[in-house]
Amino acid sequence: MPKRFAGATALLACLVTMTLTATLTATMTVTLTVASTGPARAESVAERLKATESALEESSAEVRAAGMALARTATALPAAQRDVNIARGELAGAAALLAARQREVSAGERQLRNANRRVDAASARLEITRQRLGRLARRTYQLGPFQQVRTLTGSTPGEYLERTALLQQAFRGGEDALNHLTTDRLALAEERAGLRAAQTRLDAARNGALQGETRARLLTQRAERSANRVAGLVSERARALNAARVGRAQDLRDYQKAQAESRELARRLREAARKAARNATRSAAQAGQMLWPADGPMTSRYGYRTHPIYGDTRFHAGIDIGAGYGAPILASGGGTVVFAGSSNGYGTLVLISHGTKNGKDLATAYAHMSELAVTEGQQVTRGQSVGRVGSSGNSTGPHLHFEVRLDGDPVDPLDYVSPP
Repeated sequence: MPKRFAGATALLACLVTMTLTATLTATMTVTLTVASTGPARAESVAERLKATESALEESSAEVRAAGMALARTATALPAAQRDVNIARGELAGAAALLAARQREVSAGERQLRNANRRVDAASARLEITRQRLGRLARRTYQLGPFQQVRTLTGSTPGEYLERTALLQQAFRGGEDALNHLTTDRLALAEERAGLRAAQTRLDAARNGALQGETRARLLTQRAERSANRVAGLVSERARALNAARVGRAQDLRDYQKAQAESRELARRLREAARKAARNATRSAAQAGQMLWPADGPMTSRYGYRTHPIYGDTRFHAGIDIGAGYGAPILASGGGTVVFAGSSNGYGTLVLISHGTKNGKDLATAYAHMSELAVTEGQQVTRGQSVGRVGSSGNSTGPHLHFEVRLDGDPVDPLDYVSPP
């Protein structure tokens, strides 16, 4: 086998093993995994990343970064692994095809060697016949054209018969030599035609092997890129998991702190309601549906949700609305601003008391604002701007965190507002 083809099959086998190892590494069982953030449904990669981002809102920056890295790898790894599997299958096919081409080359080389031997043998036979004819021609020339006939006239009857037989034998030998010459020439021409055909087949086999080797190398490069991508994703995932493990205790403390802040917000609202009652300023909440407070879709629901890294259940006291940075935030209903300012994890926060509904104080909260448009104690009307969307406090990006509370306790905002 030519040296330029040697080792190609071994190279492909090595790459197949490498890609298989990368795939197995990528699917190793890990202690922490990215958990589902809601009911199973068909959703885009962007939606899944956004859901993860929202679920990590109350986590530390380190845990948020780890969670987003895990979400990215979780969405990218299946496609990368499919690429590896496809490349691995194509590599195996290319290796089999190249091996077949190499067998064709070997067979063609054997056929060419045999054809060369047959041509050499036919050429040797033709040369022997030519030499025989040459000897006959020299003998005829040396005797002269009528010498043999003249030798017959002075002979005894016995010599005459003997010389006649010799002359006949000479003529027959020349005729046989000519016949052999014609036959040997035809045989040589046939063997040379077979040699050309064998050379043509060998050239075709070598071209096929060269093409197979070129394709195999291209597939090898693609498999290497796919395997490297999987290895990179696995490495990123491992780093993110390690960061998540390190930050778990702090993340739990941050969540507990956020819940304490939510309870503090409830205390503030109840205190404001008591003050309003003492001052006889409590009014009935406005009837009818409240206003959707910002121009954007809901990106996270109210209620309990599974932490995307640790898998434990945590409470989300409101809904998130994916409005752009600086978009106006509107009061869902008329009422009194009972708080407007900074509030730790809530960032820049506005609380509005809308009066009583069924004997309970109804209030709304608007968090993570970039700027305020109202002040504490101010009266606002339904639809009035109270500030702008931002990303202050524990926020993973610009959005509005919106809550509805009865007597300070959070309730599902979708019972009071409807998405556009």
